[in-house]
Amino acid sequence: MNLHLFAALCLLLLPGTLVAQAPARLDLPVMDLHSDQLYRYDAAAPTLVAQAGTVSVPELLRGGFAAQVFTLYVDPAPRPEVMARGRELVAAFQAQMLTANGAALRLATDAADLQRNHAQGKVSAMLALEDAHVLGDDPANLDWYADQGVRIVGLVWNNGNAFGAGLDADTAPSVPGAPAVDRGLTRRGLDLLRRMQHRHLVADVSHASNQTFWDVLTTARGPVLATHSNAKAIFNHPRNLDDEQILALSQKQGLVGLCLHSPFLTNQPRAGAAEILAQYRYVAGVGGAGGVALGADLGATVTPASPVDRAGDLPALWAALADLGLSRADLEGLAYANFQRFWQDSMERYDQIPPLDWRPLAAKAVDPKGGDEVMFDRLSTTGRRFCGPEARKVRLGVAAEAAPNQLALRVRADTTEAVGRVSVTWASEDGRSICASATCPADGSRCVLIPAKPGGKGAPAPQSAQRFSVTLQSEVPQGGCLEVLDVVPLKIK
Repeated sequence: MNLHLFAALCLLLLPGTLVAQAPARLDLPVMDLHSDQLYRYDAAAPTLVAQAGTVSVPELLRGGFAAQVFTLYVDPAPRPEVMARGRELVAAFQAQMLTANGAALRLATDAADLQRNHAQGKVSAMLALEDAHVLGDDPANLDWYADQGVRIVGLVWNNGNAFGAGLDADTAPSVPGAPAVDRGLTRRGLDLLRRMQHRHLVADVSHASNQTFWDVLTTARGPVLATHSNAKAIFNHPRNLDDEQILALSQKQGLVGLCLHSPFLTNQPRAGAAEILAQYRYVAGVGGAGGVALGADLGATVTPASPVDRAGDLPALWAALADLGLSRADLEGLAYANFQRFWQDSMERYDQIPPLDWRPLAAKAVDPKGGDEVMFDRLSTTGRRFCGPEARKVRLGVAAEAAPNQLALRVRADTTEAVGRVSVTWASEDGRSICASATCPADGSRCVLIPAKPGGKGAPAPQSAQRFSVTLQSEVPQGGCLEVLDVVPLKIK
């Protein structure tokens, strides 16, 4: 052997040299809200579902999965074909996933199933509809799917259907050439939602239009999910959620399932753990750490964030997030604990979770120094940053285009201390006011202040659209800063 080649081979085998190392792993139970693995099913190659793909049974076992939600998604097609394909996917799931892999997988429909399956060392397989167009246009067809184990229903996909408008809000205008209208839920959609509630099924709003989202949140009894969505404030993609939506899902005892699909995370060819961490911290800052779960979206045409290529790679992602500073408690919540809590607590209290009683109104920001009104963009920061003594008391102005009776104010306190406490008073021109306070984390996360509802503590809110003054009284320590992110008037039913 050539001596130089021999020396090079020996060098590669020495400790500390550039030998390819397996990525670090942090083994946690995994409970994932969204996989498109069943979309891959081909009757001509029926073993594909069970033996191949990014969310195959071997990959679930390698990744330490405790539960996986499998979605039933059918491409738009003539109604009879769509309805037949939906039932074909259910049959494939039962035969090729459950029956063929009974030693590893078992169907789960509630918290008791999840607990029992985990105790017996089995992965819980759950079912969801990603687009209710498989029901044709008849809400009664939902019952068959519920009987087969479906527990989550996305009423619409991007292109919409007979039940409502999807993310594209591409409702055909009645007048040729007129702009499309976001119609929200249709009468059939409302009927479907009522039938879902009768069966205690959960609505998924990940692909809903803005109007459909709010129609669901302000109509549905029980919790609501966004199974695979991220925060629009961190990466402005149409499939991501704005702050009001994240806050609304939190108040409905739901979850935001962070999606690993790179185009929802970055403009780069592929996202990494840093982008996932930024999404986690933002969503947790707006809606609370208990409202963030995993909605990986693996299994079809997804480009997942590095270091994840397949379901078995999730332990490498947990390790990467831990290296970036995410705490063990937060990692456990993201990986499985919040998913588990949702099915145990939120679903057990299903009938006690009323429809949301507010939705955001259009607003304008007013320069507190008396400048002209400017349109207020709720998807970006206002750029109003106050430091030192200036941060102790800040006066802002808001002009609402409709009559609000509650106000959501999002601020961020950057301090070197443990906490920075912020309180807010907002008043109409006639002096009536409502107060609220919150403790902002020192890590720069957002905190949300929502004053009491009319009839609660504080005087009633104004009854007409007008200018409002907003005063922030903060306890930000010396050297700390207060940043006003946005002010959103809300309408309470």
